[in-house]
Amino acid sequence: RIQYGLVRYETIGRKPPVGICGSGLVSAISEMRKSRMMDNTGRLSPRYASGGLEIIPGKIVITQADIREYQKARAAIRAGLEILEEIEALELAGGFGSQLDIAKAAGAGLIPEELAERVHILGNAVIAGLCMYIQCPDQEGIRRMIQHTREISLANQPKFAKTFLEFSCF
Repeated sequence: RIQYGLVRYETIGRKPPVGICGSGLVSAISEMRKSRMMDNTGRLSPRYASGGLEIIPGKIVITQADIREYQKARAAIRAGLEILEEIEALELAGGFGSQLDIAKAAGAGLIPEELAERVHILGNAVIAGLCMYIQCPDQEGIRRMIQHTREISLANQPKFAKTFLEFSCF
């Protein structure tokens, strides 16, 4: 959180900070937008432009380059969500998904505000799925899942490049 220009943070497992994880960067960018430390293009305000936002002075800093890298990843994710259209729910799995603050992900432009209420955090779904399979292997269920699963190459979609560019700014 950023309150009155001061950064307040928590670490995963309450351990001493050694860096910033993906979900931490999303939260920081959401707070930086809310605090007007950057504009709608992602450019840091003059106060932070040269040195970035120090999370821990001299150790952990969010720079303009970090924000630009985030914007590329965000643009790809949002373009994908736009191309898929009519998403009933968004299931997030893995370490990133389990630590992600959904409200801050929406505030950082990672997911659309209207989708935020339909996001479900699954945690480590791979391990959960493997445990279920080991306890009760369901070959027919796996075959059905494979038949109903399809790969969509977003880069090959006609509107991907245009949509990617649209979401490059906040």
